Formats: sequence, C-alpha cells, structure tokens
Amino acid sequence: MNTPVNQAVTETVTDAHGQTRDCVLPGKAATLLLSTDGLIVGANEEGARLLNYSVQRNDRLHASQVLPGLAKTDLLEKGGERVSSYLRFLSHIGYHFKVIAMNGREFLAEIYFSDLNHTSRHQILILIYPVQEQSR
Repeated sequence: MNTPVNQAVTETVTDAHGQTRDCVLPGKAATLLLSTDGLIVGANEEGARLLNYSVQRNDRLHASQVLPGLAKTDLLEKGGERVSSYLRFLSHIGYHFKVIAMNGREFLAEIYFSDLNHTSRHQILILIYPVQEQSR
C-alpha cells in the first residue's frame, strides 16, 4: 500500500505519560515517539494497530525490536541534538525497512525520522508507511 504524501493531516500522538501533542503529518501514517535512547514512549492509533503494540505496556520496547535495521545504527548524531544524517538519508531515498509487529507479522515500510525538541527533552518521531506485505 502506498500512501500519498501530499495530503497533510494533523495527528494527535499520546506518549506513555498521557501527554498529547498534535503533529502535522503527510497522509495517514503509523507513528512512534522515541526517547533519545530509542525506547518507544508513544504511538498513535494507527501505529498501535499496525504493530499490535500498546503504549501502556510496563516494559518499554526499543525501536530495534520492531525495526531490526536500527539495532546497529546510531539514532542521533554526536551531541544528541538531531537524528543521524544516515537515517535522514535513508528516509530521503525511500529505503524500505523491515518491520516486525508484536504478533510476528513482517512487512516492508518507508520510514521517516523527525526531531521533536521540547524545552525539557529531545524526542524522535518515526513515521511508518507500509509499502509491501512480506510472507512469514
């Protein structure tokens, strides 16, 4: 499924602390909100459905558990103020990441990374657009 990227929508993302924020996103995407150490701290409804994941879990998942390609990749550049240029490059060229949902279903998706800077902390927003089903 290819999602049109020219249709902007506003998506409300809720983190694990119950705080919500509105983000303007291109089309309808599954979104994950990560801490700087890569732990999933928030997801939108589409992200929870697509990944069969609940943000209310007591044990936090690392993003590499659903995106195994991130296991050996630094999420942030030195200084921790920005998503790594390598990940931004992969997003730019439309690289297809392997995604593994919590129920074991695997698929390919285009992944986009964005920085969210708050006065108290930096977080990473990941947009997931499935592009092809992959049999298991």
